[in-house]
Amino acid sequence: MNRSFVVHAALLFSCVFANTYAMEKEVKEAITTAVKMREPKKLGKLLKAYLGKKCTLAELTDLAKTLQSAPGASSLATHFLHATQAADAFYKKKPGVKLSRGHFLETALFIEATLPKYISQHKYYVNKLQSGLPFSIDVDWRTKHRFIRLDSMRSAYIGRGAYKTVTKAIWYNRMGSTVVASAEQSSNMERELRIIKRLCDKPGILKTLGFGAHRKGKTIYHTIYTQLYKPGSLQSFIEKRGTLSLKEKINIAHDLIRGLFCMHKAGIVHRDLALKNFLVSIAHGKPGKRKIEAVITDFGWADIAKQVCFRQAQGTKSYISPEGLYYWKMKKTSYYASDVYALGCSLYWVFHGKKATWQNAWYAKNKTHSVNSRYHKLVEAINSQTQHRKSELSLQSGHYLSKRDRLELLILRMIEPNPQKRKTVSQLLIEIKKLM
Repeated sequence: MNRSFVVHAALLFSCVFANTYAMEKEVKEAITTAVKMREPKKLGKLLKAYLGKKCTLAELTDLAKTLQSAPGASSLATHFLHATQAADAFYKKKPGVKLSRGHFLETALFIEATLPKYISQHKYYVNKLQSGLPFSIDVDWRTKHRFIRLDSMRSAYIGRGAYKTVTKAIWYNRMGSTVVASAEQSSNMERELRIIKRLCDKPGILKTLGFGAHRKGKTIYHTIYTQLYKPGSLQSFIEKRGTLSLKEKINIAHDLIRGLFCMHKAGIVHRDLALKNFLVSIAHGKPGKRKIEAVITDFGWADIAKQVCFRQAQGTKSYISPEGLYYWKMKKTSYYASDVYALGCSLYWVFHGKKATWQNAWYAKNKTHSVNSRYHKLVEAINSQTQHRKSELSLQSGHYLSKRDRLELLILRMIEPNPQKRKTVSQLLIEIKKLM
């Protein structure tokens, strides 16, 4: 090798190394000064600017430890260390959001160092203008759970319903923050919030992690923070021809029946049980060997059974029960049976992979035909598709029935047109447990 080339390369390497070392010293001095001067906002901007460009997260953590252990160290040094630890824990889990480490670290420092001052003044929502961050911060005043709202990021958008906009958020925790779902609504949802708070720790029900509220002008926005379920909507999964094994179908039926059992036991009716209002979390792996969880969500139509009379039986009209067409005759416990029917229609779809032919909003919406005419047409449509099969399975039930047949029979008994003959959710829970 040419000797002059080797000398030239060595000189070039030494220059680059010297510049890197000088830059590293500059970074340390700037950060150290901001900590000693107790300037959290300036420190946050420095961390965002330097991380990934002039230093690593591990180097920042080491520096924070050094500053915290120094005699007379300021509380900001401790907050700095906690923020770096939170960032390290968050990115070790591969969070699945397109958020730079610098932005997260800056936000974590704000939560550790500055947010407590807002909380002490009973201010539980800090918008972007107040924080100087790309994100707003929301705090559940009861639990003090802290949430980083990602609604300003396009990649965090999940979907939009009739009233709610759902995006991703981050439930901040120093030991390991978690990506969650955030559902925001501007219209009145006091009844829904009361019901969710009564059900939030029940199995088969959407797991709720916190609540928030803030005002924009004259409008009050309520936010519900929940566990993030992947792939999410059960209806979307089925429509995209997602494959489910028999075992997984049984698990889904069990989870949803158990969730409805918890609702009815608490004296609450859902009134909008439809495939679109169930969420599933499915782990990676082959069908039948994956962990799967299903939950009931969207309680906008839910109500206390004792207080609901003469009101629409079902929000999604294609799931309306035959007796639900005469909603002005329905009283209290009538809505329990209507819930069971709607869940049965949903499970029929899961079981067969397609929507039942009688599930048509025409029966509820067509005003050119009398209610009596539509009622009889709906009953006829259900019986024509289910009666023969239900009788066949019922006759065999005294002998051996496979798990598939037993699940099918359970679902058919849920969609019995006569509410007096329809299985209650308590009976269904006993039966589905035997299939687990």
